[in-house]
Amino acid sequence: MKNTELYYQYRDGDNYKFGGAVVFSGEITEELRAILWASLNEGQDFVAAAIGVPTLFPWETGDFKYDDQSDHFWHEMCDVEVSESTPTDPRSIEDFVKEVHAISAANGWDDHVVKATMDWEKEVTLDPDRLMRCMA
Repeated sequence: MKNTELYYQYRDGDNYKFGGAVVFSGEITEELRAILWASLNEGQDFVAAAIGVPTLFPWETGDFKYDDQSDHFWHEMCDVEVSESTPTDPRSIEDFVKEVHAISAANGWDDHVVKATMDWEKEVTLDPDRLMRCMA
């Protein structure tokens, strides 16, 4: 069965990049792809915790400290592609896109509202192969 892999990254104000990926069940259609990209802030940015994907903040791993001058809550969509990988998220790609679109329509990605409801307990596994995908 074909699934959909979403590659994304966190890039701080100093241009340090931390990548990740999530696999959803089902194959993305061109219509869903268009809705997804159109629902992102400035066509690429989103708040990971708001849409239920792992945050990629480096300060959560203990390797970096939060810097209010260069850190923020935005993540950047890098690519979305059909994949044979096993889903890592329980949602279908269709349900995920609907959720992203609903959040975008509801608050316009107001990071101040989302910040107050963020789940700081999510654990992140940084995969070097997927990180390179975003940095390419």
